[in-house]
Amino acid sequence: MNAPPDDAPSVGVVVLAYGAEPGLGACADSVLASVGVRAHLVVVDNGTEATDVLDRMRSAQAGGGPVTVVGSGVNLGYSGGNNLGAAHAPGEYLALVNSDAVLDPDALARLAAVAARPEVGLAGGGIRLIDRPDLLNSGGNEVHFCGYSWCGDYERPAAELPAERPVVSLMGATVLLRRAVWDEVGGFDDHYFAYHEDVDLSFGCRLRGYEVRWVRDAVVLHAY
Repeated sequence: MNAPPDDAPSVGVVVLAYGAEPGLGACADSVLASVGVRAHLVVVDNGTEATDVLDRMRSAQAGGGPVTVVGSGVNLGYSGGNNLGAAHAPGEYLALVNSDAVLDPDALARLAAVAARPEVGLAGGGIRLIDRPDLLNSGGNEVHFCGYSWCGDYERPAAELPAERPVVSLMGATVLLRRAVWDEVGGFDDHYFAYHEDVDLSFGCRLRGYEVRWVRDAVVLHAY
């Protein structure tokens, strides 16, 4: 595979590893196979049993590859683990990717192109069901006025939705934003140990006047 040009967007990609993580290897490989961006993978050991994958990532790191492994094996939660990973992630953009997700090679580049617009705070992938890739896992998440959130357009054919649209909230399985926006919002709130941190991040962007946009063709297959 050809190396991306020097002026390609630089993206630090954080992936948490907790428990057995059967999909971690495929997720990491898909991040490293990204095209159109200079991706640097940060794997956070949040208490994972997938030591073979961590060892492979550490070997890549030792060999000068675009990989960093951090974490002490203590489960910091989804928010805390991502905040730790983000602190070690280089690049002008930051992407947060679930360990049970597999990215299309151009997914990060498509998201970075949207997130580069000054009016956009957060861009999210067209999350598909891994066993039925024509159907959506989320076309952007719905949010109840009480704050509860769920997958919008679940099991809807992806082809029925527009290529891009503004949404209230994004599913956190794969999101990307400028590092400056992440710092402005303050990252994830550690009080959200697991779940709803994606809603909080989406609203943090919206409250600061940024758009939150869903990108259909930034395809991510998710073992939901």
